[in-house]
Amino acid sequence: MLTKDDFRQELQVQLAAAQALGAVAITIRAGALHKKLGGYPGPSHRMPVCCQAMYEEQGINDTIASRPPKGKGASLEICYRLPR
Repeated sequence: MLTKDDFRQELQVQLAAAQALGAVAITIRAGALHKKLGGYPGPSHRMPVCCQAMYEEQGINDTIASRPPKGKGASLEICYRLPR
């Protein structure tokens, strides 16, 4: 079962990779993050936990690009500013 730590670790990997390439920002969609870890769609579906990890990683300069009505779901998309 995927945990919040699994999502946070993958977020860190993606943020570090984008920063290493010289990017100034990266937009991450919850559905893509979850799918990369093999949990969406499927029996390991933990979208609320994925979204919670994304919100917790969000900093003051980051912006929400897209979110579902209740703030949780595959369409949550956050633009993270780099460097972190």
